[in-house]
This record gives sequence, structure tokens and C-alpha cells, in this order.
Amino acid sequence: MIDRYIHERMQKPLIFIALKIQKTQITPNQVSLIGKFFGLIAMILIINSFFILALIFILINRVFDGVDGALARLTNKTTPYGAFFDIVCDYVIYAGVVLAFALNNLSNALAASVLLFSFTITGVSFLAKSATSKKIDKANTAYAKKGFFYHFGIAEGFETIVFLSLICLFPFYFNILSYAFSAICGITVVQRFLTYQE
Repeated sequence: MIDRYIHERMQKPLIFIALKIQKTQITPNQVSLIGKFFGLIAMILIINSFFILALIFILINRVFDGVDGALARLTNKTTPYGAFFDIVCDYVIYAGVVLAFALNNLSNALAASVLLFSFTITGVSFLAKSATSKKIDKANTAYAKKGFFYHFGIAEGFETIVFLSLICLFPFYFNILSYAFSAICGITVVQRFLTYQE
């Protein structure tokens, strides 16, 4: 919902980090892979109830998620495969963190299942709309350099990061927070249906 407002503000620090990485032989896709590694560590930490430490690794993962795109643009290595790889890595982490909470405590399993369902339909609606809609909202100009059409919604990247942070900070409220965010994801899907343009 507010990604468009913070996107440009985040570019300077991301570009700063990307410039440092540019001096090495690390590619944008390798940056994505490194970020995924941090995310996988976060999952293991959650399973073992190290929630605050897991949050730190999740945030590092999210930083790498922004740096890979900045590096790709700096080095003129933006490719359709890079966009594909980036999105897949994102959803692996999002779904993996939720699964980790279910594995940590089986009483979280039902809420985690509902949340994974909501993530699935939200992700599918986002990708399907990006692939099939030929028109892009005027507000989409902030994402003109992305490797795919970016359609806005209530539940976007920033909101997801806030949610992941909350469940790590308050793991005992995982069920309540998950049901609430699932509802927000459902509203986002309806919103995309109502605003679809061919």
C-alpha cells in the first residue's frame, strides 16, 4: 500500500551498498541467492524459537532483496530471468517463515495454513495481473525499471515485512496476527479483480 511512497527513498542506501558490491565479481542473481540464504537461516532460528535473531536475518534478507535490483540496474544486467528469480526467492522466504512458525508450534498450524492460502492467492493475483494486463497505472512510474508490471495493493512488500516483524516480536500472537493479515491479503485480491484493466 505504501511501497510507492518509500521506494524512491530506499534507493540511495540500496545503491550505496550496490556500488560496494559492484567492485567485486558478485552478480545480481548471486546477491539474490545470498539473501535467500539469510532467509533460510531465519526459518531455522524460528523453528528453534530464536525469534528476535530470526527477525534480524529476515531484515538482512529484505535488504539483499533490494540490493540485487539496484546492482542489476547499475551493471546493466537486468534480465527477465533476474526478475523471475527475485520473485521466486521472495515467495520462498515469505512461505518458509510461515511454515517455520507452524513447525515451531503445532498450535500455529491452522492459522499458518490459512495464511499460506492467502499468500498463494495474493501472489497469483499479483503475477497474473502483471502478466496479462497491458495497461499500467500512472502511479506505476516509480517502478518503470522493474522487470515486470507492478500493480499496487493493500498488502505489498512493506506491509509483509511489517507483518513478519510483528510475528517475530510477538510470536505468542501469531494466530491473531496471521488471521488479520490473511484478511488484508483477501481484500487485496478483491481489489485487483475490481481494478483489472486489459
